[in-house]
Amino acid sequence: MTVGGELGNISVGRPLRWTLPDLGDALKICDQMLDAFEKIGLPFLRAYSDVAAVHQVLTSSSPRATLLAPVSGSRYMRAVASAHVLGATSDTGRLINRFEAELLEEKDPYLDDFRALCHGLQPKPVEGPMGSAVAQ
Repeated sequence: MTVGGELGNISVGRPLRWTLPDLGDALKICDQMLDAFEKIGLPFLRAYSDVAAVHQVLTSSSPRATLLAPVSGSRYMRAVASAHVLGATSDTGRLINRFEAELLEEKDPYLDDFRALCHGLQPKPVEGPMGSAVAQ
């Protein structure tokens, strides 16, 4: 389940930039960048290493969620997949209906991929002892 962003965007809502005015400043700039990664990037990675935390972001339409996963079609596929991984079956159907309607309305290029993923996540019938189909 993937979310992410540039260090500045995930911390202050705008890009962070480092200027290298002179080659002699390279080590100082590298230290500043490493410091930013340690203060911003590592806590972000720790917070979003949990599937439930990522799922919450992927199913939200908040500005922060949109910043962390900006492409609707791929965000919605990951949201459905994370619901499946979490075993949130009652939530999955509701999400599929909501997201499919939004993707259809937006004429999103990921609609076919979204539908294929949802179809692939449906329980497959298993053949019973007498050759009859049994749902898993």
